[in-house]
Amino acid sequence: MLQTHPETLEEQDQRNKPQGVLVYRFVVVPKPVFLPSEEEPPARKEEQDDVDADFVDAPKMGESRDDLESNLVNLLAFGKFIGAYPTQTLLDRVIRIIPCLLSIVAVVDLVGVTVLNPKGRRTATEIAGDFGVPGFYSLGTFLYFHFHRNTHQLTQIFEKWKQLEIKVADARLKRFVNWVSVTILLSAILENATFHFKLFPVFESTESYGNISSLEVFYKRSHSHWALYIPYNPIVTFLLFLTNKWALYIWNFGDVFIAVLARAVYFRFSAILKNPETLGWEKVWYEFRQITEITELIEKFLSPIIFGCYTMNMYAVCMQLHMWLTPSQSKHYLHTLYLAWSFIHLVTRVLLVSITAAKVHEEIKLFERKVQYCPNHKFTQEVNTTRDGGEFVRAKFMSIMSS
Repeated sequence: MLQTHPETLEEQDQRNKPQGVLVYRFVVVPKPVFLPSEEEPPARKEEQDDVDADFVDAPKMGESRDDLESNLVNLLAFGKFIGAYPTQTLLDRVIRIIPCLLSIVAVVDLVGVTVLNPKGRRTATEIAGDFGVPGFYSLGTFLYFHFHRNTHQLTQIFEKWKQLEIKVADARLKRFVNWVSVTILLSAILENATFHFKLFPVFESTESYGNISSLEVFYKRSHSHWALYIPYNPIVTFLLFLTNKWALYIWNFGDVFIAVLARAVYFRFSAILKNPETLGWEKVWYEFRQITEITELIEKFLSPIIFGCYTMNMYAVCMQLHMWLTPSQSKHYLHTLYLAWSFIHLVTRVLLVSITAAKVHEEIKLFERKVQYCPNHKFTQEVNTTRDGGEFVRAKFMSIMSS
């Protein structure tokens, strides 16, 4: 018969010691192990620092850094100033006169160029130059009517933006909006002021025009077809001066508006791609569908603006380049300065719109690659739907650039 002896305290400690270590090591696991399908290549420190610079913590109570409308507040204020964006006051009834005045100027200039043209046969350069004035005012009329009639679409975009579930404050959006708006619009104002040195007799006498005022010289030079059939009137001349500014500002405002909306959209796409594992793939898919709906609304609102602005931009770029390379009778340095300034200004706007819209295309392509890192147990039918939606968004958003 076997005899059992009670264990001493030393023997119990010796037996329990390794078990205690095993239990301790099992409980404390500081770093989980992921499957290969869930891991991603580590980003370089420089890339991570650049990504973090664009993001800040979600806005606290009372903050609105993720609110698209609040980030565009200064640009929208300029739109209200020129009458393109409603002020929700009685002034909205007055500013409806602006597109009517622009349409009258466009029609009179078009009739003067086509029907009442006194020059007879003209060269191709003269024909192209003559049609630029009615085209310029026609675009202004179209843009004003578009903004006035489709304000509800823009309001819907702002409201849906506020309903986005993932709140990621874009630290650089407002800075981008302000910087681009000030640069483009200030350049347009100064460039237009330089152009008026050609219209007003600033550096020359008015003897060749007879005993007339500088304002009448402006009337004859700025709208030569009007001067032939409509007598000079100071009030009419002042209104023509204002219509020139309205058409110019709404044209530049349209380009800036395209760029800032595209900038906001591509940042939202990039925001949900940074850490899909942290956010959760379900939230990523849901957010992606929300941004897709907003992008469709933006495409519907911006497509006519892009068509009109891009058409006029390319016409103006070609005309300015042609005039710059063609010898002119005017040897004043301000004439050369205006042509160079106007050409650079137009090219900058075209590149700004093209690059920001193309960034949306790039972000969708990145999302398609990111989906490949989705864990197998979460790769459901929703992933395929989202991926197909990515193709749709990219095609739709880029279609407005090629229309």
